[in-house]
Amino acid sequence: GAVLLALNPFQNVRGLYGESAMKSHWQRAEQGQSSPPHVYGIADAAFRSMRRQLETNRSATVPSTISAHQSILVSGESGAGKTVTTKFVMKYLAALSQRATQQKHIAPEQRAYFKATKGAPPPSPSNMDDANLNSLTLLSGTSSIEGQVLQSNPILESFGNARTVRNDNSSRFGKFIEIQFSEQGQLVGASIETYLLEKVRLVHQSVGERNYHIFYELLGGGMDSRQLSHYFIAKTAHPEDFKLTASGTYDRRDGVTDRETYKALRHACAAMKFSNQELHSIFCVTAALLHASNLTLMEDAHNDESCCLDMTNVHLTPVCHLLGVAPEDLERALCQQTIIIRADESVTRTLSLEKAIKGLEALLKAIYGALFEYLVHRINDSVAYRDDKEGADTPPVASVRVLDIFGFESFYVNSFEQLCINYCNETLQQQFN
Repeated sequence: GAVLLALNPFQNVRGLYGESAMKSHWQRAEQGQSSPPHVYGIADAAFRSMRRQLETNRSATVPSTISAHQSILVSGESGAGKTVTTKFVMKYLAALSQRATQQKHIAPEQRAYFKATKGAPPPSPSNMDDANLNSLTLLSGTSSIEGQVLQSNPILESFGNARTVRNDNSSRFGKFIEIQFSEQGQLVGASIETYLLEKVRLVHQSVGERNYHIFYELLGGGMDSRQLSHYFIAKTAHPEDFKLTASGTYDRRDGVTDRETYKALRHACAAMKFSNQELHSIFCVTAALLHASNLTLMEDAHNDESCCLDMTNVHLTPVCHLLGVAPEDLERALCQQTIIIRADESVTRTLSLEKAIKGLEALLKAIYGALFEYLVHRINDSVAYRDDKEGADTPPVASVRVLDIFGFESFYVNSFEQLCINYCNETLQQQFN
């Protein structure tokens, strides 16, 4: 397939992306004209290849074994612009879906994707182009499946992206998106899979980096004092007040504020039809992680090989209330280890302070990982095709699959997580090559 080498300009370039650029690319494709190298061109080629193969399979006298599915691999090192490129692909495919919706009653030989491959004369300008261009502004709405698929991005970015040395909105996970289309080329559903979430970021950030955006959005994203009180957070709270966010770096260099991204998150959650109770539970877990990072463990005065939870720590009550656990149970989980010897026999032993602290860090990472998995599952539940959905169209028969890999990185000292990330990326790269 085609290979596009794209450079991140690290600034907004007027006219390079957007509705008018989309219109220019699909018009050139429909007229059989070549376009300059562009991510829209890659997305356009994948969509039209899928449509052509579907048409060929449908008209074949003998059932075809050739699949109409298409794949796009977005690769590169950290900061190369993979996340933004993936969003451009998704927006362009959503726009083509809306055009296909308006063209589905046109005879196959008159459809735009068919003309582009048969060398038909350029189509005359029509009001349909203007209508399609104007309708693109609706893609971020909440009513269409296209809009819902696009609204998955702010949620995943809040909980899966962070500021790094190279990038202010770096995806700290890999993502595989399957965008499903009907036989008429309409986007009817989607599925998202994620892998290798960088959970170590929860407990350690390098100099000049932040933790995941959601923690800063919670602290400075626009909640009033009454709302914050539900999570035991003062209106005057600052990221430096919590170990989880006290890296010394609290803002973004790209000019985007946490208040803006928090608003985008709430809008996206509304598009996905998150209930108020769901949102409250999600923020409870997020706030509990902030408080839990401030918990203190102490050595037992009578035994150097055991420790205990500081019951006077002011963050203990918020953690237990938000997570729904008793202080004694939390202390037991952190400071003791139970070994199952037989089905009916076990041995419990105390842990040293060092091991208990490692256990607390592991707990933070496990909770956040489970929260992220829940969000991905919840998003999939909203955007998946189901024939019982109101207004459901024909079922999906083909898809364009976009793999946004985790960024390549190499440090002076590389963690085991980084080894897994780079090994996975190399394996994927070889698979697609």
